[in-house]
Amino acid sequence: MAIKSVTTISLGLPYEVFGPKPVFAGRTRTHMEMLLVKVETSSGVVGWGEAFPLVVGPLVKCAVETIIAPLVIGKSEDDYQTLIDDVRRKLFLFSRGGPLAYAISGLDIALWDIAGKKAGRPISNLLGGAKRKRLRGYASLMKYAESEVLASNCRRALDKGYKTIKIHDHRGVEQSAVAREVIGDDIGLMIDVSCSWDLAQTLAYLPRFEELKLKMIEEPLWPPENLQDLRILRSKSRIPIAIGENASSGADIANIAESKAVDVVQPSVIKIGGISEIMGIVKRVEASEAKMLLHTAYFGPGLLATLHIASTLDGEPEIEDYFCEIPANPLDRKSVV
Repeated sequence: MAIKSVTTISLGLPYEVFGPKPVFAGRTRTHMEMLLVKVETSSGVVGWGEAFPLVVGPLVKCAVETIIAPLVIGKSEDDYQTLIDDVRRKLFLFSRGGPLAYAISGLDIALWDIAGKKAGRPISNLLGGAKRKRLRGYASLMKYAESEVLASNCRRALDKGYKTIKIHDHRGVEQSAVAREVIGDDIGLMIDVSCSWDLAQTLAYLPRFEELKLKMIEEPLWPPENLQDLRILRSKSRIPIAIGENASSGADIANIAESKAVDVVQPSVIKIGGISEIMGIVKRVEASEAKMLLHTAYFGPGLLATLHIASTLDGEPEIEDYFCEIPANPLDRKSVV
């Protein structure tokens, strides 16, 4: 048996955030982008993967169809981990992160999907077996310019039963204070800063964040891999510090975990190289002081792959649930609470 074709499907899904659409990379995000990777075998088995498409979707699509597909068409799908490793080795000169890694991620997830279908087993079983049947989600709110819109969406998340809420803001502590006032002290509150501050700014905000009892600060510093400053920040903070969604490889995630610079690492399965890349470093992360909290701000096969991975991890992993409604999602996705 062999891989017959590797193609992509680009989707722009209308969505509702109950407020103005967020701006990303200088443009309004009018739709939720999804880039599906479809792998078909000569025996008719079809696997579905997902590659990170935001802003760079055309580049990722091109990488899948013109660079990666010729390397795998005609090859056996059965030894999929060796096949993925061969692709990475042949392309390492050009980049081990960015659009090329996103493309490899989509291929890897699709190959695991094929393996599960051929074996008649869930992917979690192929990964060693699920340790739980249910995973708790947390509401990952969009970035809102208006405090009133943030407050409204915090109340909406509470009404849906979420016990933890994450906000996205980089302007300081005001939005965190708004969220805390709305949700009360019994609900977990996290903030994603999107690599917007330096060490001095973060240290200046830290006392107020500690008063607000934040559960986690995500990607506070620029650049995100500034481990020297992150170590200083972690030594002075009672709030866990997290980075990792923009890491280029599993080895980068493992090195970050072992550096003792952060409390939480956040690999993204549709960015970092797929299921194989994350599972290759699980033991290293578990042996460190860091916790793994998978990044999941997406909605297709990448989310499903994340659920399978998370179900096999130690502890009580939480799942990021991007807080919006997407009526046209082909998976007919329901929120996880």
